[in-house]
Amino acid sequence: LTRRGFLRAGALTAAPLILPAGFWSNSLAGNGPNSRIQLGAIGMGRRLTGIVGSFSDFKDVQIVAVNDCVDARLKYGAQRIADLYRQRQRQRAAPGLKQITDFRELLADKSIDAVVIGTPDHWHAIMAIRAARAGKHIYCEKPLTRTIGEGRAVVNAARKAKITFQTGSQQRTEYGGKF
Repeated sequence: LTRRGFLRAGALTAAPLILPAGFWSNSLAGNGPNSRIQLGAIGMGRRLTGIVGSFSDFKDVQIVAVNDCVDARLKYGAQRIADLYRQRQRQRAAPGLKQITDFRELLADKSIDAVVIGTPDHWHAIMAIRAARAGKHIYCEKPLTRTIGEGRAVVNAARKAKITFQTGSQQRTEYGGKF
């Protein structure tokens, strides 16, 4: 066991003991549909379709909506998610998976607790700020923003909304091959 592996294991083990379940989502506190985090995926390009595979591994996460402005990617992303759940013998995503072409509509959906943003880089800041304002917890791919000013605006929006925010960086957030 490497030092890094030991630290990762310790942090993952301690987090549930330190943080209350409701910290991450109303769903985990037992208030949401099926007591799961209801997740929306924004941007169904090559990178995000890989990331949803990792999220689909978690039993306490249900991917309920996908978004892309390109119809072919939207359909591909929805099919990928349905296939992943079928492969894992969890039929919970396929029947009701929403396919949404406007990200603002996804953010307005009150049933969605969190979003994962995997759009082209120049969209990250505006989508993250709007998601925070909508009260959604956020996982956003890197690079988070293009400028320091955009980064500051994202941080301010997340703090004001009191949401959980994480920027993706595989070498930092990966453990055991999964996110």
